[in-house]
Amino acid sequence: MIQPHDDALVVTTQINGFIVKRVMIDQGNGADVMYPDLFKGLRLKNEDLSKYDTPLVGFDGRVVILEGQISLPVNMGGKEVVVIFVVVASFSPYTAIVGRPWIHAMGAILSTLHVKIKVRTEQGVAIVGASIRDEDRVEMLLFLMQNVDMFAWSPYEVHRVDLEFIVHKLNMDPLFPPKK
Repeated sequence: MIQPHDDALVVTTQINGFIVKRVMIDQGNGADVMYPDLFKGLRLKNEDLSKYDTPLVGFDGRVVILEGQISLPVNMGGKEVVVIFVVVASFSPYTAIVGRPWIHAMGAILSTLHVKIKVRTEQGVAIVGASIRDEDRVEMLLFLMQNVDMFAWSPYEVHRVDLEFIVHKLNMDPLFPPKK
């Protein structure tokens, strides 16, 4: 049985000719956002930015500090569109977030349930997303079933292991404490 999930749609794509990982696709986002690590990684300079005057509100409801905007080509599934990224001086686990402007420019159809994106290209329809060949899936499931006793499926099955090793901690900015 496939486990239910509500994972974000996070992909690898090509931006300005570079392969970029951890790009989140957010249907609720009205802007395409780039974070400082990607900006530097693409070898861009502040002189490449143009002014951006519209305030941008972050996930926490606060106004985000904007560095400017920049237009760059984004290629996914063989289709390329120019995206106007707003560069923000903020931390994110993602390198960029593409929202409705990118989705509409691509004519993309998204499914977070299936973790896939469909894009019409000159060659037909390209499907981008998490995929595994049926043969590999069967082989992996058989391996797991044959070795089920070798895996710990919960932290309570792991005896004498320091909790510091198995407890997940969120990498959060202390200036922005979590709110309910």
